[in-house]
Amino acid sequence: MFSLLAAFLLYSKATPFSRWLEFIEAKTYDFQVSKIYQPLSKHPDVIIVGLDDASLKTEGRLPWSREKMASLIDRLKELEAKVIALDFLFPTEEPNIAIKVFEKLQRKGEDTKDFEYDAIFANSLSQVDSILGMVLTRNEESIGMLPPPLLTLTNKNLFIPEKNSYLGNIPILQKAAKKGGFINSTPDADAIIRFSPLVYRFGSEVFGSLALVAVSEYLNAKKINLIAKPYQEMDFLEAIELDQRSIPVDTLGRILVPFRGPAYTFPVLSATDVLHKRVPIDAVRGKLVFIGATATGSGDLVATPMSRSYNGVEIHATIAQSIIDGYLPFKPGWEKGVSVALILLFGIVLSIILPHLGPIPMLFVSGGSIGSLFLLDYWMWSHETMVLSFFVPILVIVVLFLFNTIYGFVAEAKQRQAIKNIFGQYVSSDHIDLILKEGLDIEMKGESKDLTVLFSDIRGFTTLSEKMSATELTSFLNEYFTAMTEVIFQNQGTIDKYIGDAIMAFWGAPIEDSANPYHAVKAALGMQKKLDEFNKQKGSNIHIGAGIGTGNMFVGDMGSKFRRSYTVMGDTVNLGSRLEGLTKHYGVKVIVSENTYLATSDRFLYRKLDKVQVKGKERAVAIFEPICPIEEADPKLQKEIDLHTEALDAYCKGDWDHARKLWTQLNSKFYLERMPPGSQPGPNWDGVQKYETK
Repeated sequence: MFSLLAAFLLYSKATPFSRWLEFIEAKTYDFQVSKIYQPLSKHPDVIIVGLDDASLKTEGRLPWSREKMASLIDRLKELEAKVIALDFLFPTEEPNIAIKVFEKLQRKGEDTKDFEYDAIFANSLSQVDSILGMVLTRNEESIGMLPPPLLTLTNKNLFIPEKNSYLGNIPILQKAAKKGGFINSTPDADAIIRFSPLVYRFGSEVFGSLALVAVSEYLNAKKINLIAKPYQEMDFLEAIELDQRSIPVDTLGRILVPFRGPAYTFPVLSATDVLHKRVPIDAVRGKLVFIGATATGSGDLVATPMSRSYNGVEIHATIAQSIIDGYLPFKPGWEKGVSVALILLFGIVLSIILPHLGPIPMLFVSGGSIGSLFLLDYWMWSHETMVLSFFVPILVIVVLFLFNTIYGFVAEAKQRQAIKNIFGQYVSSDHIDLILKEGLDIEMKGESKDLTVLFSDIRGFTTLSEKMSATELTSFLNEYFTAMTEVIFQNQGTIDKYIGDAIMAFWGAPIEDSANPYHAVKAALGMQKKLDEFNKQKGSNIHIGAGIGTGNMFVGDMGSKFRRSYTVMGDTVNLGSRLEGLTKHYGVKVIVSENTYLATSDRFLYRKLDKVQVKGKERAVAIFEPICPIEEADPKLQKEIDLHTEALDAYCKGDWDHARKLWTQLNSKFYLERMPPGSQPGPNWDGVQKYETK
């Protein structure tokens, strides 16, 4: 949506967005042109003769007399300058001081020809290919004389900015000069010159800038054409042709000033050095020479992207040299269309891609997109001399990056809080961090999975509770649950619920755990060790039994609209609960199902207890007691387990005599009580113990 809005605002040129955009693009262009510019060739065709500080100190302040200007022109002719363009106006005649002196001496009528400095200057101008400056204005009184036009318009529909008055040179000088060109400047709203007009219209005649006219004379251009493109009812300029050279311009006939470097990039010869013959001929021969004021405080300093104090004459020289070299950066008319297309392209693509990326990949993708635009911009400028503005496309990329980054943090915070709300009471904080870090997809709607469930219960809790007050009992249970839960969490378990003094936990969800039976058994044995520490700390003597079942069960977020719980259900869950109850009957601490045993028999030493059919189950299952991790078992313990297993096998097969012998040897009163001396199993004996109560 943001991309479409940006594209619309750019295309529609809506105010104030367009003004703000123009300002930003102007500053961006200033940075580009000041950092990415083409150096001058080693032997430039254009030089500047500056009326600099040294010249003013030696020759006197401005304006100089026409006699001195004539001497400067004559000296440049001797140095074989090809074309001389003056960045000066001479709108009024210079008074003949001799006439005034003679009038005072009443000698009027004497020959004063040697003091006609305008004529002397005109004569010097006529001896060279000279171009004088002038200014085209609007709604002012015209002064002086217009030079010959660049051409006369025949296309009445061609739009060229029009002027209706001028400030020209006195006729004697303009007629002597070969041509003339305007020296108008067109600073932007911030008073910085970035564009310079090449043509203006005065009636049906078209006049060229000082730089354009000087170059056309320097190149001996035979033909000058205006290339236009029709739009609606008007034709708008696209380029100016000097013979085969095409100069791209905007619809106002302006050229982007192709700055080649900071101020004084062009060779500047001091006018006083020229006058006093301190300049070698090779420095001037065959050059296009611009004469202009370069002295400090001369009034011809302008602000440009390169410098806030840039000599105006150097702008003319810059344009002239760039036309000769063919280095003419320009803004194509389809620039805004490219920006709109890039906005839509990057906006749509990144809007699809970024929401699925993490912060670091998002930064690389966004940074790479911006970098690609910078490279494209540099390549277009350096190789195609096209000046494109990718500010808005880059802005769109930055905004999309920031939006998705902020949205991602907000969404992650909400996700973290949601997960904490759901699982905070069930799993450890490490589990929650893992879920968030790895982006695990937690299925909340419910699914069937192979998990392991554990039930534990305090033995004789009723008797214990009768000896405590309600406050003492609450504190005792809280500390007990905390100790046991810590062990479960350490072994990657999930707390399902606390039921009175009982704990229900499961393994394998919400985080996948392929070793969930192992972690459950390890937790059960750890709980027994933790209980010993708890009893010593509290001075109590409680015991717990734990039942563990492994198999397929249903897990998910279940409950009503008033209360929900992440829990497990199924036959395996019921079996785990029954096995916990059987620990009291068998006098053991932990009993696991056959599935749990098969999954962990290589990790723990087990004692097979029986083959039982619990309440609610039609199929008998073998049950086992985990003794310890295998690596902790000694040979004596292993031998006792082997004898017990042999006795139980004999018992189940009906060989009670052999079973009694072995259990007597092991002093197993529990099993001996099942087989009174002399008793034998019945004809339907299958070795299964049936339990109708929990």
